[in-house]
Amino acid sequence: MCELVECAPNFSTSDSVTVGKILEAITSVKGVLLLDHSYDDYYNRLVVTVAGEGRDLAQAVLPGAVKAVELIDMKKHRGQHPRFGAVDVAPFVPIADSTIDSCSELARSFAGEFSAACNVPVYLYAESASSFERQDIDWIREGEYEGLEERISRPNRKPDFGPTRAHPTAVATITGARKPIGRIQREPIDS
Repeated sequence: MCELVECAPNFSTSDSVTVGKILEAITSVKGVLLLDHSYDDYYNRLVVTVAGEGRDLAQAVLPGAVKAVELIDMKKHRGQHPRFGAVDVAPFVPIADSTIDSCSELARSFAGEFSAACNVPVYLYAESASSFERQDIDWIREGEYEGLEERISRPNRKPDFGPTRAHPTAVATITGARKPIGRIQREPIDS
């Protein structure tokens, strides 16, 4: 039985060259399907949607995240979307024959490997959160990356993985398992 998982990593960039290199790094892993990607200058954000078997998927997101740390400097970042780091968030979502628990394990594995490879602090959120407050991504992002250095050493704000100081250019990352985001059903408007 194939355990299918989706991941929708968000990167803080809209530079087309950087986008291409991140996508190339992600798709270099066999068995993972790039479903979609979009980016724009207003948000200055790249959103990628990939799917694959659990461990293969986590191994595909990792080189994309490492490439983002190499290429993105948050000190130069401007954009309208709330942001926390070069690899802003990497949610793992159960699709078929997978569970929130298995996706939480993938998120923890990704967090540990990514933090060790790049020395980036990583926070777990949603269903993988280590405390009630951390279930809410906005609680973690409070003050965005500019305010992280002041908060990161507080006991309730320490990262789940990695150093208790922001990375000099990539700042920090959020990952975890979450349920699929539903579509809003609108009622037809009577005219």
